[in-house]
Amino acid sequence: MITDSTQIRSLINRLIRDKVPITVMLPGREGFFSSLLLDSDRDNGTLLADELFPARGHAAVEPGMEIRVLGNLDGIEVRFKSRVITINAEQPGASYRLVMPIAMDYKQRRDAFRVPVSPALAIAVLLNADGISAKGTLADISHNGLRIAIRGANPVPAGAQLLCHIDLPDEHISTMAEARHSAADRRGLGVVYIGFRFLELNIEHQRAINRFTANLQRDQLRARRMFQP
Repeated sequence: MITDSTQIRSLINRLIRDKVPITVMLPGREGFFSSLLLDSDRDNGTLLADELFPARGHAAVEPGMEIRVLGNLDGIEVRFKSRVITINAEQPGASYRLVMPIAMDYKQRRDAFRVPVSPALAIAVLLNADGISAKGTLADISHNGLRIAIRGANPVPAGAQLLCHIDLPDEHISTMAEARHSAADRRGLGVVYIGFRFLELNIEHQRAINRFTANLQRDQLRARRMFQP
């Protein structure tokens, strides 16, 4: 548990700077809602958060309401409570002024920072470069990179730059990516996992990835809650 105000502001600023999707839980409401932290005001001790998604979350928010927030920074789970001060209901782009938290849970998780993607989703990823053409499925993804599973693939050398095409459910993304590492599946399934770092990502594609990862996190939290005693 962190209570030092300087450390808390530093972590909040990282969530804002890295555009980390956050999951918001509302009192008396089932389910989880997605948002982003947009800004912080050190002098007034407040935060600015983006409109909740799905829309029923936004409809349920009221001034004075205490909320719980969950985020993830480089594999570290961040949790804190805040309170809604005011609601800017202008459309499009509603936002909420929140109280800066006075305490924060910040603990290591076993999960990788990148959000795992179920093979059942079968999200196709195509790779193209001089002498390289391969197709795989998305294994995990974050705002700065991804890992794909390719069956029977030759190792891609670290540092190789390829054009990466990702068929997300709501949007197709094409961007340059740099190979960082590759490893064969330890179960002997003939699958190679290749990790990439995004090199060029425009704002629209960044938002699409943020929405996708936030939805994945929300669904995984919901599933975990269902199986908890």
